[in-house]
Amino acid sequence: MTPAERRCRSVVAALLAALLAGPLAAAQVVLVNGDPAGTGFADGRPAVAAAGANGATTLGGQRLAVLQRAAEIWAAVLDSPVPIRVAIRMVALPCGAQGTTLARAGPVALASNFPNAPRANTAYHIAHANALARVDLDSRDDVVAEFNLAVDSGCSTGVSGWWYGLDPGQPVPADRIALLPVALHELAHGLGFSAQVDLATGQFPGSSPTLWSHYLFDLQRGRHWRALSAAERVQSARDDPWLVWSGRSVNQQGEGLLLGEPVLDLAGIRGGPAQVAGLALAQFGPAWPGLAGTARVVAVDDGVAGAGEPPGTVTDGCEFPFRNGARLAGQVALLDRGLCPFVDKVRHAQQHGAVGVIVANQVEGAPPTMGGAGADITIPAVGVTRQQGAALRRSLLRARLETAFARTTTPSATRQGCVRMYAPSVLQAGSSVSHFHSEAQPALLMAPSISRTLFDDLDLTLDLFRDLGWPLLLPAPPVQAVDCPLQPLP
Repeated sequence: MTPAERRCRSVVAALLAALLAGPLAAAQVVLVNGDPAGTGFADGRPAVAAAGANGATTLGGQRLAVLQRAAEIWAAVLDSPVPIRVAIRMVALPCGAQGTTLARAGPVALASNFPNAPRANTAYHIAHANALARVDLDSRDDVVAEFNLAVDSGCSTGVSGWWYGLDPGQPVPADRIALLPVALHELAHGLGFSAQVDLATGQFPGSSPTLWSHYLFDLQRGRHWRALSAAERVQSARDDPWLVWSGRSVNQQGEGLLLGEPVLDLAGIRGGPAQVAGLALAQFGPAWPGLAGTARVVAVDDGVAGAGEPPGTVTDGCEFPFRNGARLAGQVALLDRGLCPFVDKVRHAQQHGAVGVIVANQVEGAPPTMGGAGADITIPAVGVTRQQGAALRRSLLRARLETAFARTTTPSATRQGCVRMYAPSVLQAGSSVSHFHSEAQPALLMAPSISRTLFDDLDLTLDLFRDLGWPLLLPAPPVQAVDCPLQPLP
């Protein structure tokens, strides 16, 4: 079986396998709508046809139908006699040129030393603990999930709003963001896919280490997170690419998806060819790498330092046409983050004939996810750190700098054959540690940002749940050889 075949286990195929395995005792996932009448999931205005018909007649009903479908998908694969209560709301979350938070979710509580607990003195997400104990250990809701209401107000350039369609065969419009994969992603966080460790202090949330600390393994230190000190966990959370998952199911199924880390291969840097890693890939435009061969890098000069807070620069690519636009034909444009949306910068460069774009961060830290939508964007774009951007500019002053958009030949995600977790050098609140690394191809549901290629596939998420010991209704995939020598901490 090829890696792609191993991954593409759609929800429909999974349910068929479960039916063949025996009688279903699917969990019940109950949505608890916390929105007041007239807003969010309780908005009584007519359904928006352009946002995807799904049988609902009101806007709130459209939204709720998507969450209900996500709940049904999860319920069909989980085995729990205790109803899983998910409190849902739509609220205004950060949205705009500086970054958009689509949603956030987590468990309401953790539980340890409950009846049938496989591990003593270990904290489990409450829904998982209920499923193992076979009784309700906490009368409150089990998961809380909030979704960004501001997306439907066009808060992000190039995005008209959410897509509420339920048909995976119907293409999602370029100016809309599918809510279904976002809902599946957030429910996974609340059900068990999160480390539940304070990454600023390295402390566990209570007296018991979390279940994830048995599976997160730091290859540099040679120990699982449970065996690290709090200070070591703080460092390990920023230890990319050395933080990996030690569960066998994930490492069996994930190895073929990890095709190498996206990098910029450079020629012209002093001392010879070099490579830039730790890139942020654009959520619009062609799939990586999207650029054939090598092209010269040209620094953009748009001629105007636009007004804003903070103010723009002549190198941000926000004004059009560029003063040196004639030099960009067939080249890769180097410009700075800031003032206007990423999509606008890339569109401007494309209109001058650029074949790719490199966006340098203007602040310290990892480059941000390059969000947005643009059906007209046909060239790839990538973000680099402030220091990397400065190094590229210095090289342009001395020599002809050329680059190729590529991947490492030896996947960093499979160091020792183990699947890599997301642990960027600058902590990303809400993202670090509790996601797979984004280098997997095809994109994974539990990567730090939702890819437009995703819709209703749970992919490696189910394998991680199997590693954690979640009771599942699906039979395990056939056992196969795996290179990763690690095992979870007993």
